[in-house]
Amino acid sequence: MLKTITLHEYGEFVSLTSIANTLEMSKERLWSLILKGLKKLSNAYPKQGFLETKSLDTFRFAGIAGILALSPTLHIEIVPKFLSVDDNQWKDDFLFLALLTNDGHLFEKHLHRASGKSNNLYEIIAKIWVDNFEKNQRRIIKTYVKNKWTDFSLDGDFEEEDIIIPSSEGYPQKGLKLSKANNYNKILLEACEILLLRIKKAGLYERLSRAKISLQNDLKGYIKTKNTPNLSRNNNWNELLILAKLLIDNRSISYHGGNISLMPGFIIRTDKLWERFLRKAAQKAFPEITIAKNSYCIGYRHYKNGKISKINATPDISFHFGEEIILADAKYKSVNEQNATRSGNAIISSSDFYESLAFMQATNTNNLLLIYPNTLKVHEDSIQYLEDITSNNRTICALSLGVTDISSKNGFKKVVENLKKVITNHKQQVTC
Repeated sequence: MLKTITLHEYGEFVSLTSIANTLEMSKERLWSLILKGLKKLSNAYPKQGFLETKSLDTFRFAGIAGILALSPTLHIEIVPKFLSVDDNQWKDDFLFLALLTNDGHLFEKHLHRASGKSNNLYEIIAKIWVDNFEKNQRRIIKTYVKNKWTDFSLDGDFEEEDIIIPSSEGYPQKGLKLSKANNYNKILLEACEILLLRIKKAGLYERLSRAKISLQNDLKGYIKTKNTPNLSRNNNWNELLILAKLLIDNRSISYHGGNISLMPGFIIRTDKLWERFLRKAAQKAFPEITIAKNSYCIGYRHYKNGKISKINATPDISFHFGEEIILADAKYKSVNEQNATRSGNAIISSSDFYESLAFMQATNTNNLLLIYPNTLKVHEDSIQYLEDITSNNRTICALSLGVTDISSKNGFKKVVENLKKVITNHKQQVTC
């Protein structure tokens, strides 16, 4: 039977002994499983510490969210710090953000259907996956691949000497033919196999098994090719391939339990998630302008051998309104996590202050936004202005933005509206 522990990223430190007692295992065994899972995770994210300890018996997770699968029967769910841990809504929001930031169209309507009767993130993902696969199965992906065949009907390239005396099966030929045995369907099969390792619900497992058999039949004679270009954005399979790649990327940080390869979970780095989300929302808010993560030269390094190299500053988001540039930087640090200073509760850290000055100097601008996450719901007034710092006519403005309930109806639309309002107001102030 699957046991699940739910913890909040950067939340209160929890007792290892208390959790071990609840799970009816020794704390040494539990700690060993946690460290083993994180060790494999660190292979994908070197030099990143995802575990914080306060004493020999207390710990919390930092910088990651999702599912950490410690064994086939024990999962730890890590809720992003900007989402509420009080109900299962966080799973819908988390999956929504994960799909959005991996350059896919949103599975919004599918998400609502899939999550209605499930409190398990893997089941939500699997339901979305199999629903979309079955919907498009009759129009399976076909691509032109190099092929060899033998037939009496001449349709491909052939050698002249081969057509003088054919074999009993026909003339040997080669050429391009439409085939289901391609890289795209291989990606879908790998994702299906990953989900089958995690799903216990009988009906869902049977549907995934049928999809696996269908894909295996389609892939007979498959030979891997080097290139797998992205499908057009309006292709019916595009969303499903994005979800499949997301599952496969997580599987790449794997460990082995017995003879079965198990991924340590559906884990995403939260600071990168927040940065990519803000950039995606910004592009949605201002589709008519260029929005990107650009590097700007701030100085030059002179080496003893005479070599000169640029020193670049790279803010997370640059809004190009014609000749005018508005800068924004994603900061993944809640107000409550800031260390109190003697003068009160500081919001902008010293390192963020100096970095922001570098961004403005490199772009010859005088204003910059730092955008933090908060836990407010999107349909409420989820924007909070936190503080400003001024220095030599340059201003750094800190604010926070809430994304709780982003997976609800019109949730993402509301976040985009909120962000657009912030940037527009900031631009007007800068212009004035």
